[in-house]
Amino acid sequence: MVKKLTIVVLAVILGQNLGYSQQRSGVVTMEQFKNELLIRVNKLRQRGCNCGNMYMPPVNPIAWNAQLQFSASVHARDMATQRYFSHESIDGKSVKDRIYNAGYSIYGYQKIWIGENIAQGQTSIRQVINDWLKSPEHCKNLMSPNYKEMGVALVNTYWVQDFGGRYPFSSTASK
Repeated sequence: MVKKLTIVVLAVILGQNLGYSQQRSGVVTMEQFKNELLIRVNKLRQRGCNCGNMYMPPVNPIAWNAQLQFSASVHARDMATQRYFSHESIDGKSVKDRIYNAGYSIYGYQKIWIGENIAQGQTSIRQVINDWLKSPEHCKNLMSPNYKEMGVALVNTYWVQDFGGRYPFSSTASK
């Protein structure tokens, strides 16, 4: 129930904070926010790009994940409320802590990859992605073939993008 309430509250907050979409259509739903992010990120992943001095070739598309979105929303809300900007929360929680606490399962997998992009001040999805592309490390997160899933949240002008990639044990490796 708490997760559902948080997601509904986040959707309302998102509708109040995505000014570029408000001007076009008046209301932004969580579904519209999610779809626009996925389209933009997956177009980028499909064509490849330079991250600093390193070329990142095209990679598979990424999917939306509700647990990663919840983790991102918790951190974005915390940063906006407590007015700080860091991958580590004021209470010492790391990206890994937040993602696992959000229910992103780690059991039954051979390898787990997680990562996070944060930003502050951008007013549109296009602007935040362009700013992440200017940072080699954030760009590499966007283009990493290790990540299969993402979730993104925006609270006021605090953006959090959490990534995950889970790789199960192969049936041939366990024999």
